[in-house]
Amino acid sequence: MSRDGSRIATAGADGSARVYDADSGEELLVVRGRHCGGEGGCAVNRAVFSPDGTKIATTGSDATVRIMAADSGRQLRVFRARGPVGSGTYSVEWSADGKRVLAFGKSGARVWDVDTGRPLARTQNSPGPGVSAAWSPDGKQILTEGGVGPLVWDAVTGRMVRTVAAGAPIGDISFSRDGTRLALTTLDPSLSTRIWDWPRDVELLKLTDGATRAVFSPDGKLLAGVRSEPTPYVHVWALDVDRLLEIARGRLTRSLTDADCRQYLQGPCP
Repeated sequence: MSRDGSRIATAGADGSARVYDADSGEELLVVRGRHCGGEGGCAVNRAVFSPDGTKIATTGSDATVRIMAADSGRQLRVFRARGPVGSGTYSVEWSADGKRVLAFGKSGARVWDVDTGRPLARTQNSPGPGVSAAWSPDGKQILTEGGVGPLVWDAVTGRMVRTVAAGAPIGDISFSRDGTRLALTTLDPSLSTRIWDWPRDVELLKLTDGATRAVFSPDGKLLAGVRSEPTPYVHVWALDVDRLLEIARGRLTRSLTDADCRQYLQGPCP
């Protein structure tokens, strides 16, 4: 979604990237056939608006990152990740100032300068499938899923700095807008969604109703998560304690028990 919430960009297995009006649902733009190559066909894996909403970055089966104008679909840049064409390149993320773009696949993460097309950094190959990556809030580091938790890399040198010790494979990495919290969705049997204090790497909360992808609300007080199997759903969790207590007391006519607090607050009663 564009930062102002007016448009939605989608990536399709049919080889299309589309833009819709968020209010009316009207299709504003469709671009086809730019990521064809190898065993993956023409699938588009991601389509992400730049911070100012003027550009869209896409990744796909041909292991490239393509930058296009958000209003016309005109192709502006092509970045070649040189990864295995069959698996392609998955995650793509803009830096907060829109000057750099991060892409991640099985062959590792890469950072480019958007204006010049110059490669800026490259990490080692990914030990996992290479489907999720994110910029740190200050733009100095990048996080990639690494098999037992996100790997943290220096965004300039590509050197690994540390691992966020989640103890489980990670499906999605998402920061709150103020940069103080990190949401991780795990792919272990628990399928939990975990909230970490950033940059201290302290786990604050473990939500047992897991999701495959998660995103914070703009004010950071809500977390939305989506899962497609076994039954598709979108869950919204309230992260503010006062709001949680308000919800819990609105649903109960008695004092909260320890079991109630574990259910509603994901922890002991305050």
